[in-house]
Amino acid sequence: MATTAASSEDGICPEIALIEKLAAGGTEPASASEEDAAPEAGNPVIDEWKTRPDVMRWAAVKPDLGAVSLKPYLFVIKDRKNYLGAAAPLPPKLAALLERLLGGEMSAKGALADVKGLNLPEAVLLFDALRKKVREVSNFDLRPAAMPGVAVVVECHPPLQGRYVDILEALPPDRVGLWVASGHAFVTEAAPKARIATLREKWRKATKNQLLRTELEPKKPARGGRAHGNV
Repeated sequence: MATTAASSEDGICPEIALIEKLAAGGTEPASASEEDAAPEAGNPVIDEWKTRPDVMRWAAVKPDLGAVSLKPYLFVIKDRKNYLGAAAPLPPKLAALLERLLGGEMSAKGALADVKGLNLPEAVLLFDALRKKVREVSNFDLRPAAMPGVAVVVECHPPLQGRYVDILEALPPDRVGLWVASGHAFVTEAAPKARIATLREKWRKATKNQLLRTELEPKKPARGGRAHGNV
């Protein structure tokens, strides 16, 4: 919720309104038209929340927050990593996969087949657990240990490409290391790729690291050849 609210212009997390409707009306939104219900269908976040009694109890509490900007409240949890990490424990299968994905580049790549076998709601849970590990890092000069695992999950489940860019956008632009200049080739959809291109320019302008600035400079095509972009 906090990540969605922070990245939206109006500070609203649309999934809150959807889960509040479900909590008010049982298995279906209380007074929603077919158009209102359509965004809920196939939403992996809602699919996962519906299975959690604690979330459903919370969503039934008044007043509703679905149309409220949460940005004024984000400071409360901004540096409270314990609160951000206090989600329900992962199922044993996902917890075991998380350990492998946090074990380094080779270990993460070795889990690729198992990650590919997850359904999307499971992949979302695993992705969120890895994202929390990235948030706990204080020094981004080096690639966070969770990022190889994040890359594997997103490579296996392309619908998460936008969420991957959300992680990159949350990095402090003046304190990132050389690792951000490459390693995003698994992002293939047009909109996330465009966001990464914008981010590269933001990092290039913000960093005082000359090596990183040079690496982020647009590559000129070689004489008689074509440019090779490295995203």
